[in-house]
Amino acid sequence: MAYPVTVSWVQGENRTEQQNALVWKWASEVAKQRGDTYQSKQHAEFKLEIGVKIARGRNDKFRALYDSCLLDLDYERKINIMEAGYPVTRNFKKLAMIEFITRVQEHCAQRNWIITDPDPGLAEWMQATTDRKGNK
Repeated sequence: MAYPVTVSWVQGENRTEQQNALVWKWASEVAKQRGDTYQSKQHAEFKLEIGVKIARGRNDKFRALYDSCLLDLDYERKINIMEAGYPVTRNFKKLAMIEFITRVQEHCAQRNWIITDPDPGLAEWMQATTDRKGNK
């Protein structure tokens, strides 16, 4: 007996470990500067305040699930859920992660939080990837 198989396909390459590590590094740096939070909670704030907007705009399934389960919750509950591992940036492709990184940089600059500049190789690669593919 043959079993049914469902295959889904999403265009784009997955985010890189280097991209992910950079955002976690920034979360640690910001948490230390703020003094009232810690790395995983700061990362959860980045996911909620920045990543959710990107994911909702790029992924209809994410938007439907987020809107039905989390949209009406208070901020602290959402942060707790993000910190517990709700998948936001985990499913980002490279271009979405570039957008996320760029917005996190802007978010930090607006608040005068000092974060490490990306490795020059990563910064050049992100720019070249965006230029080549367009920011889709």
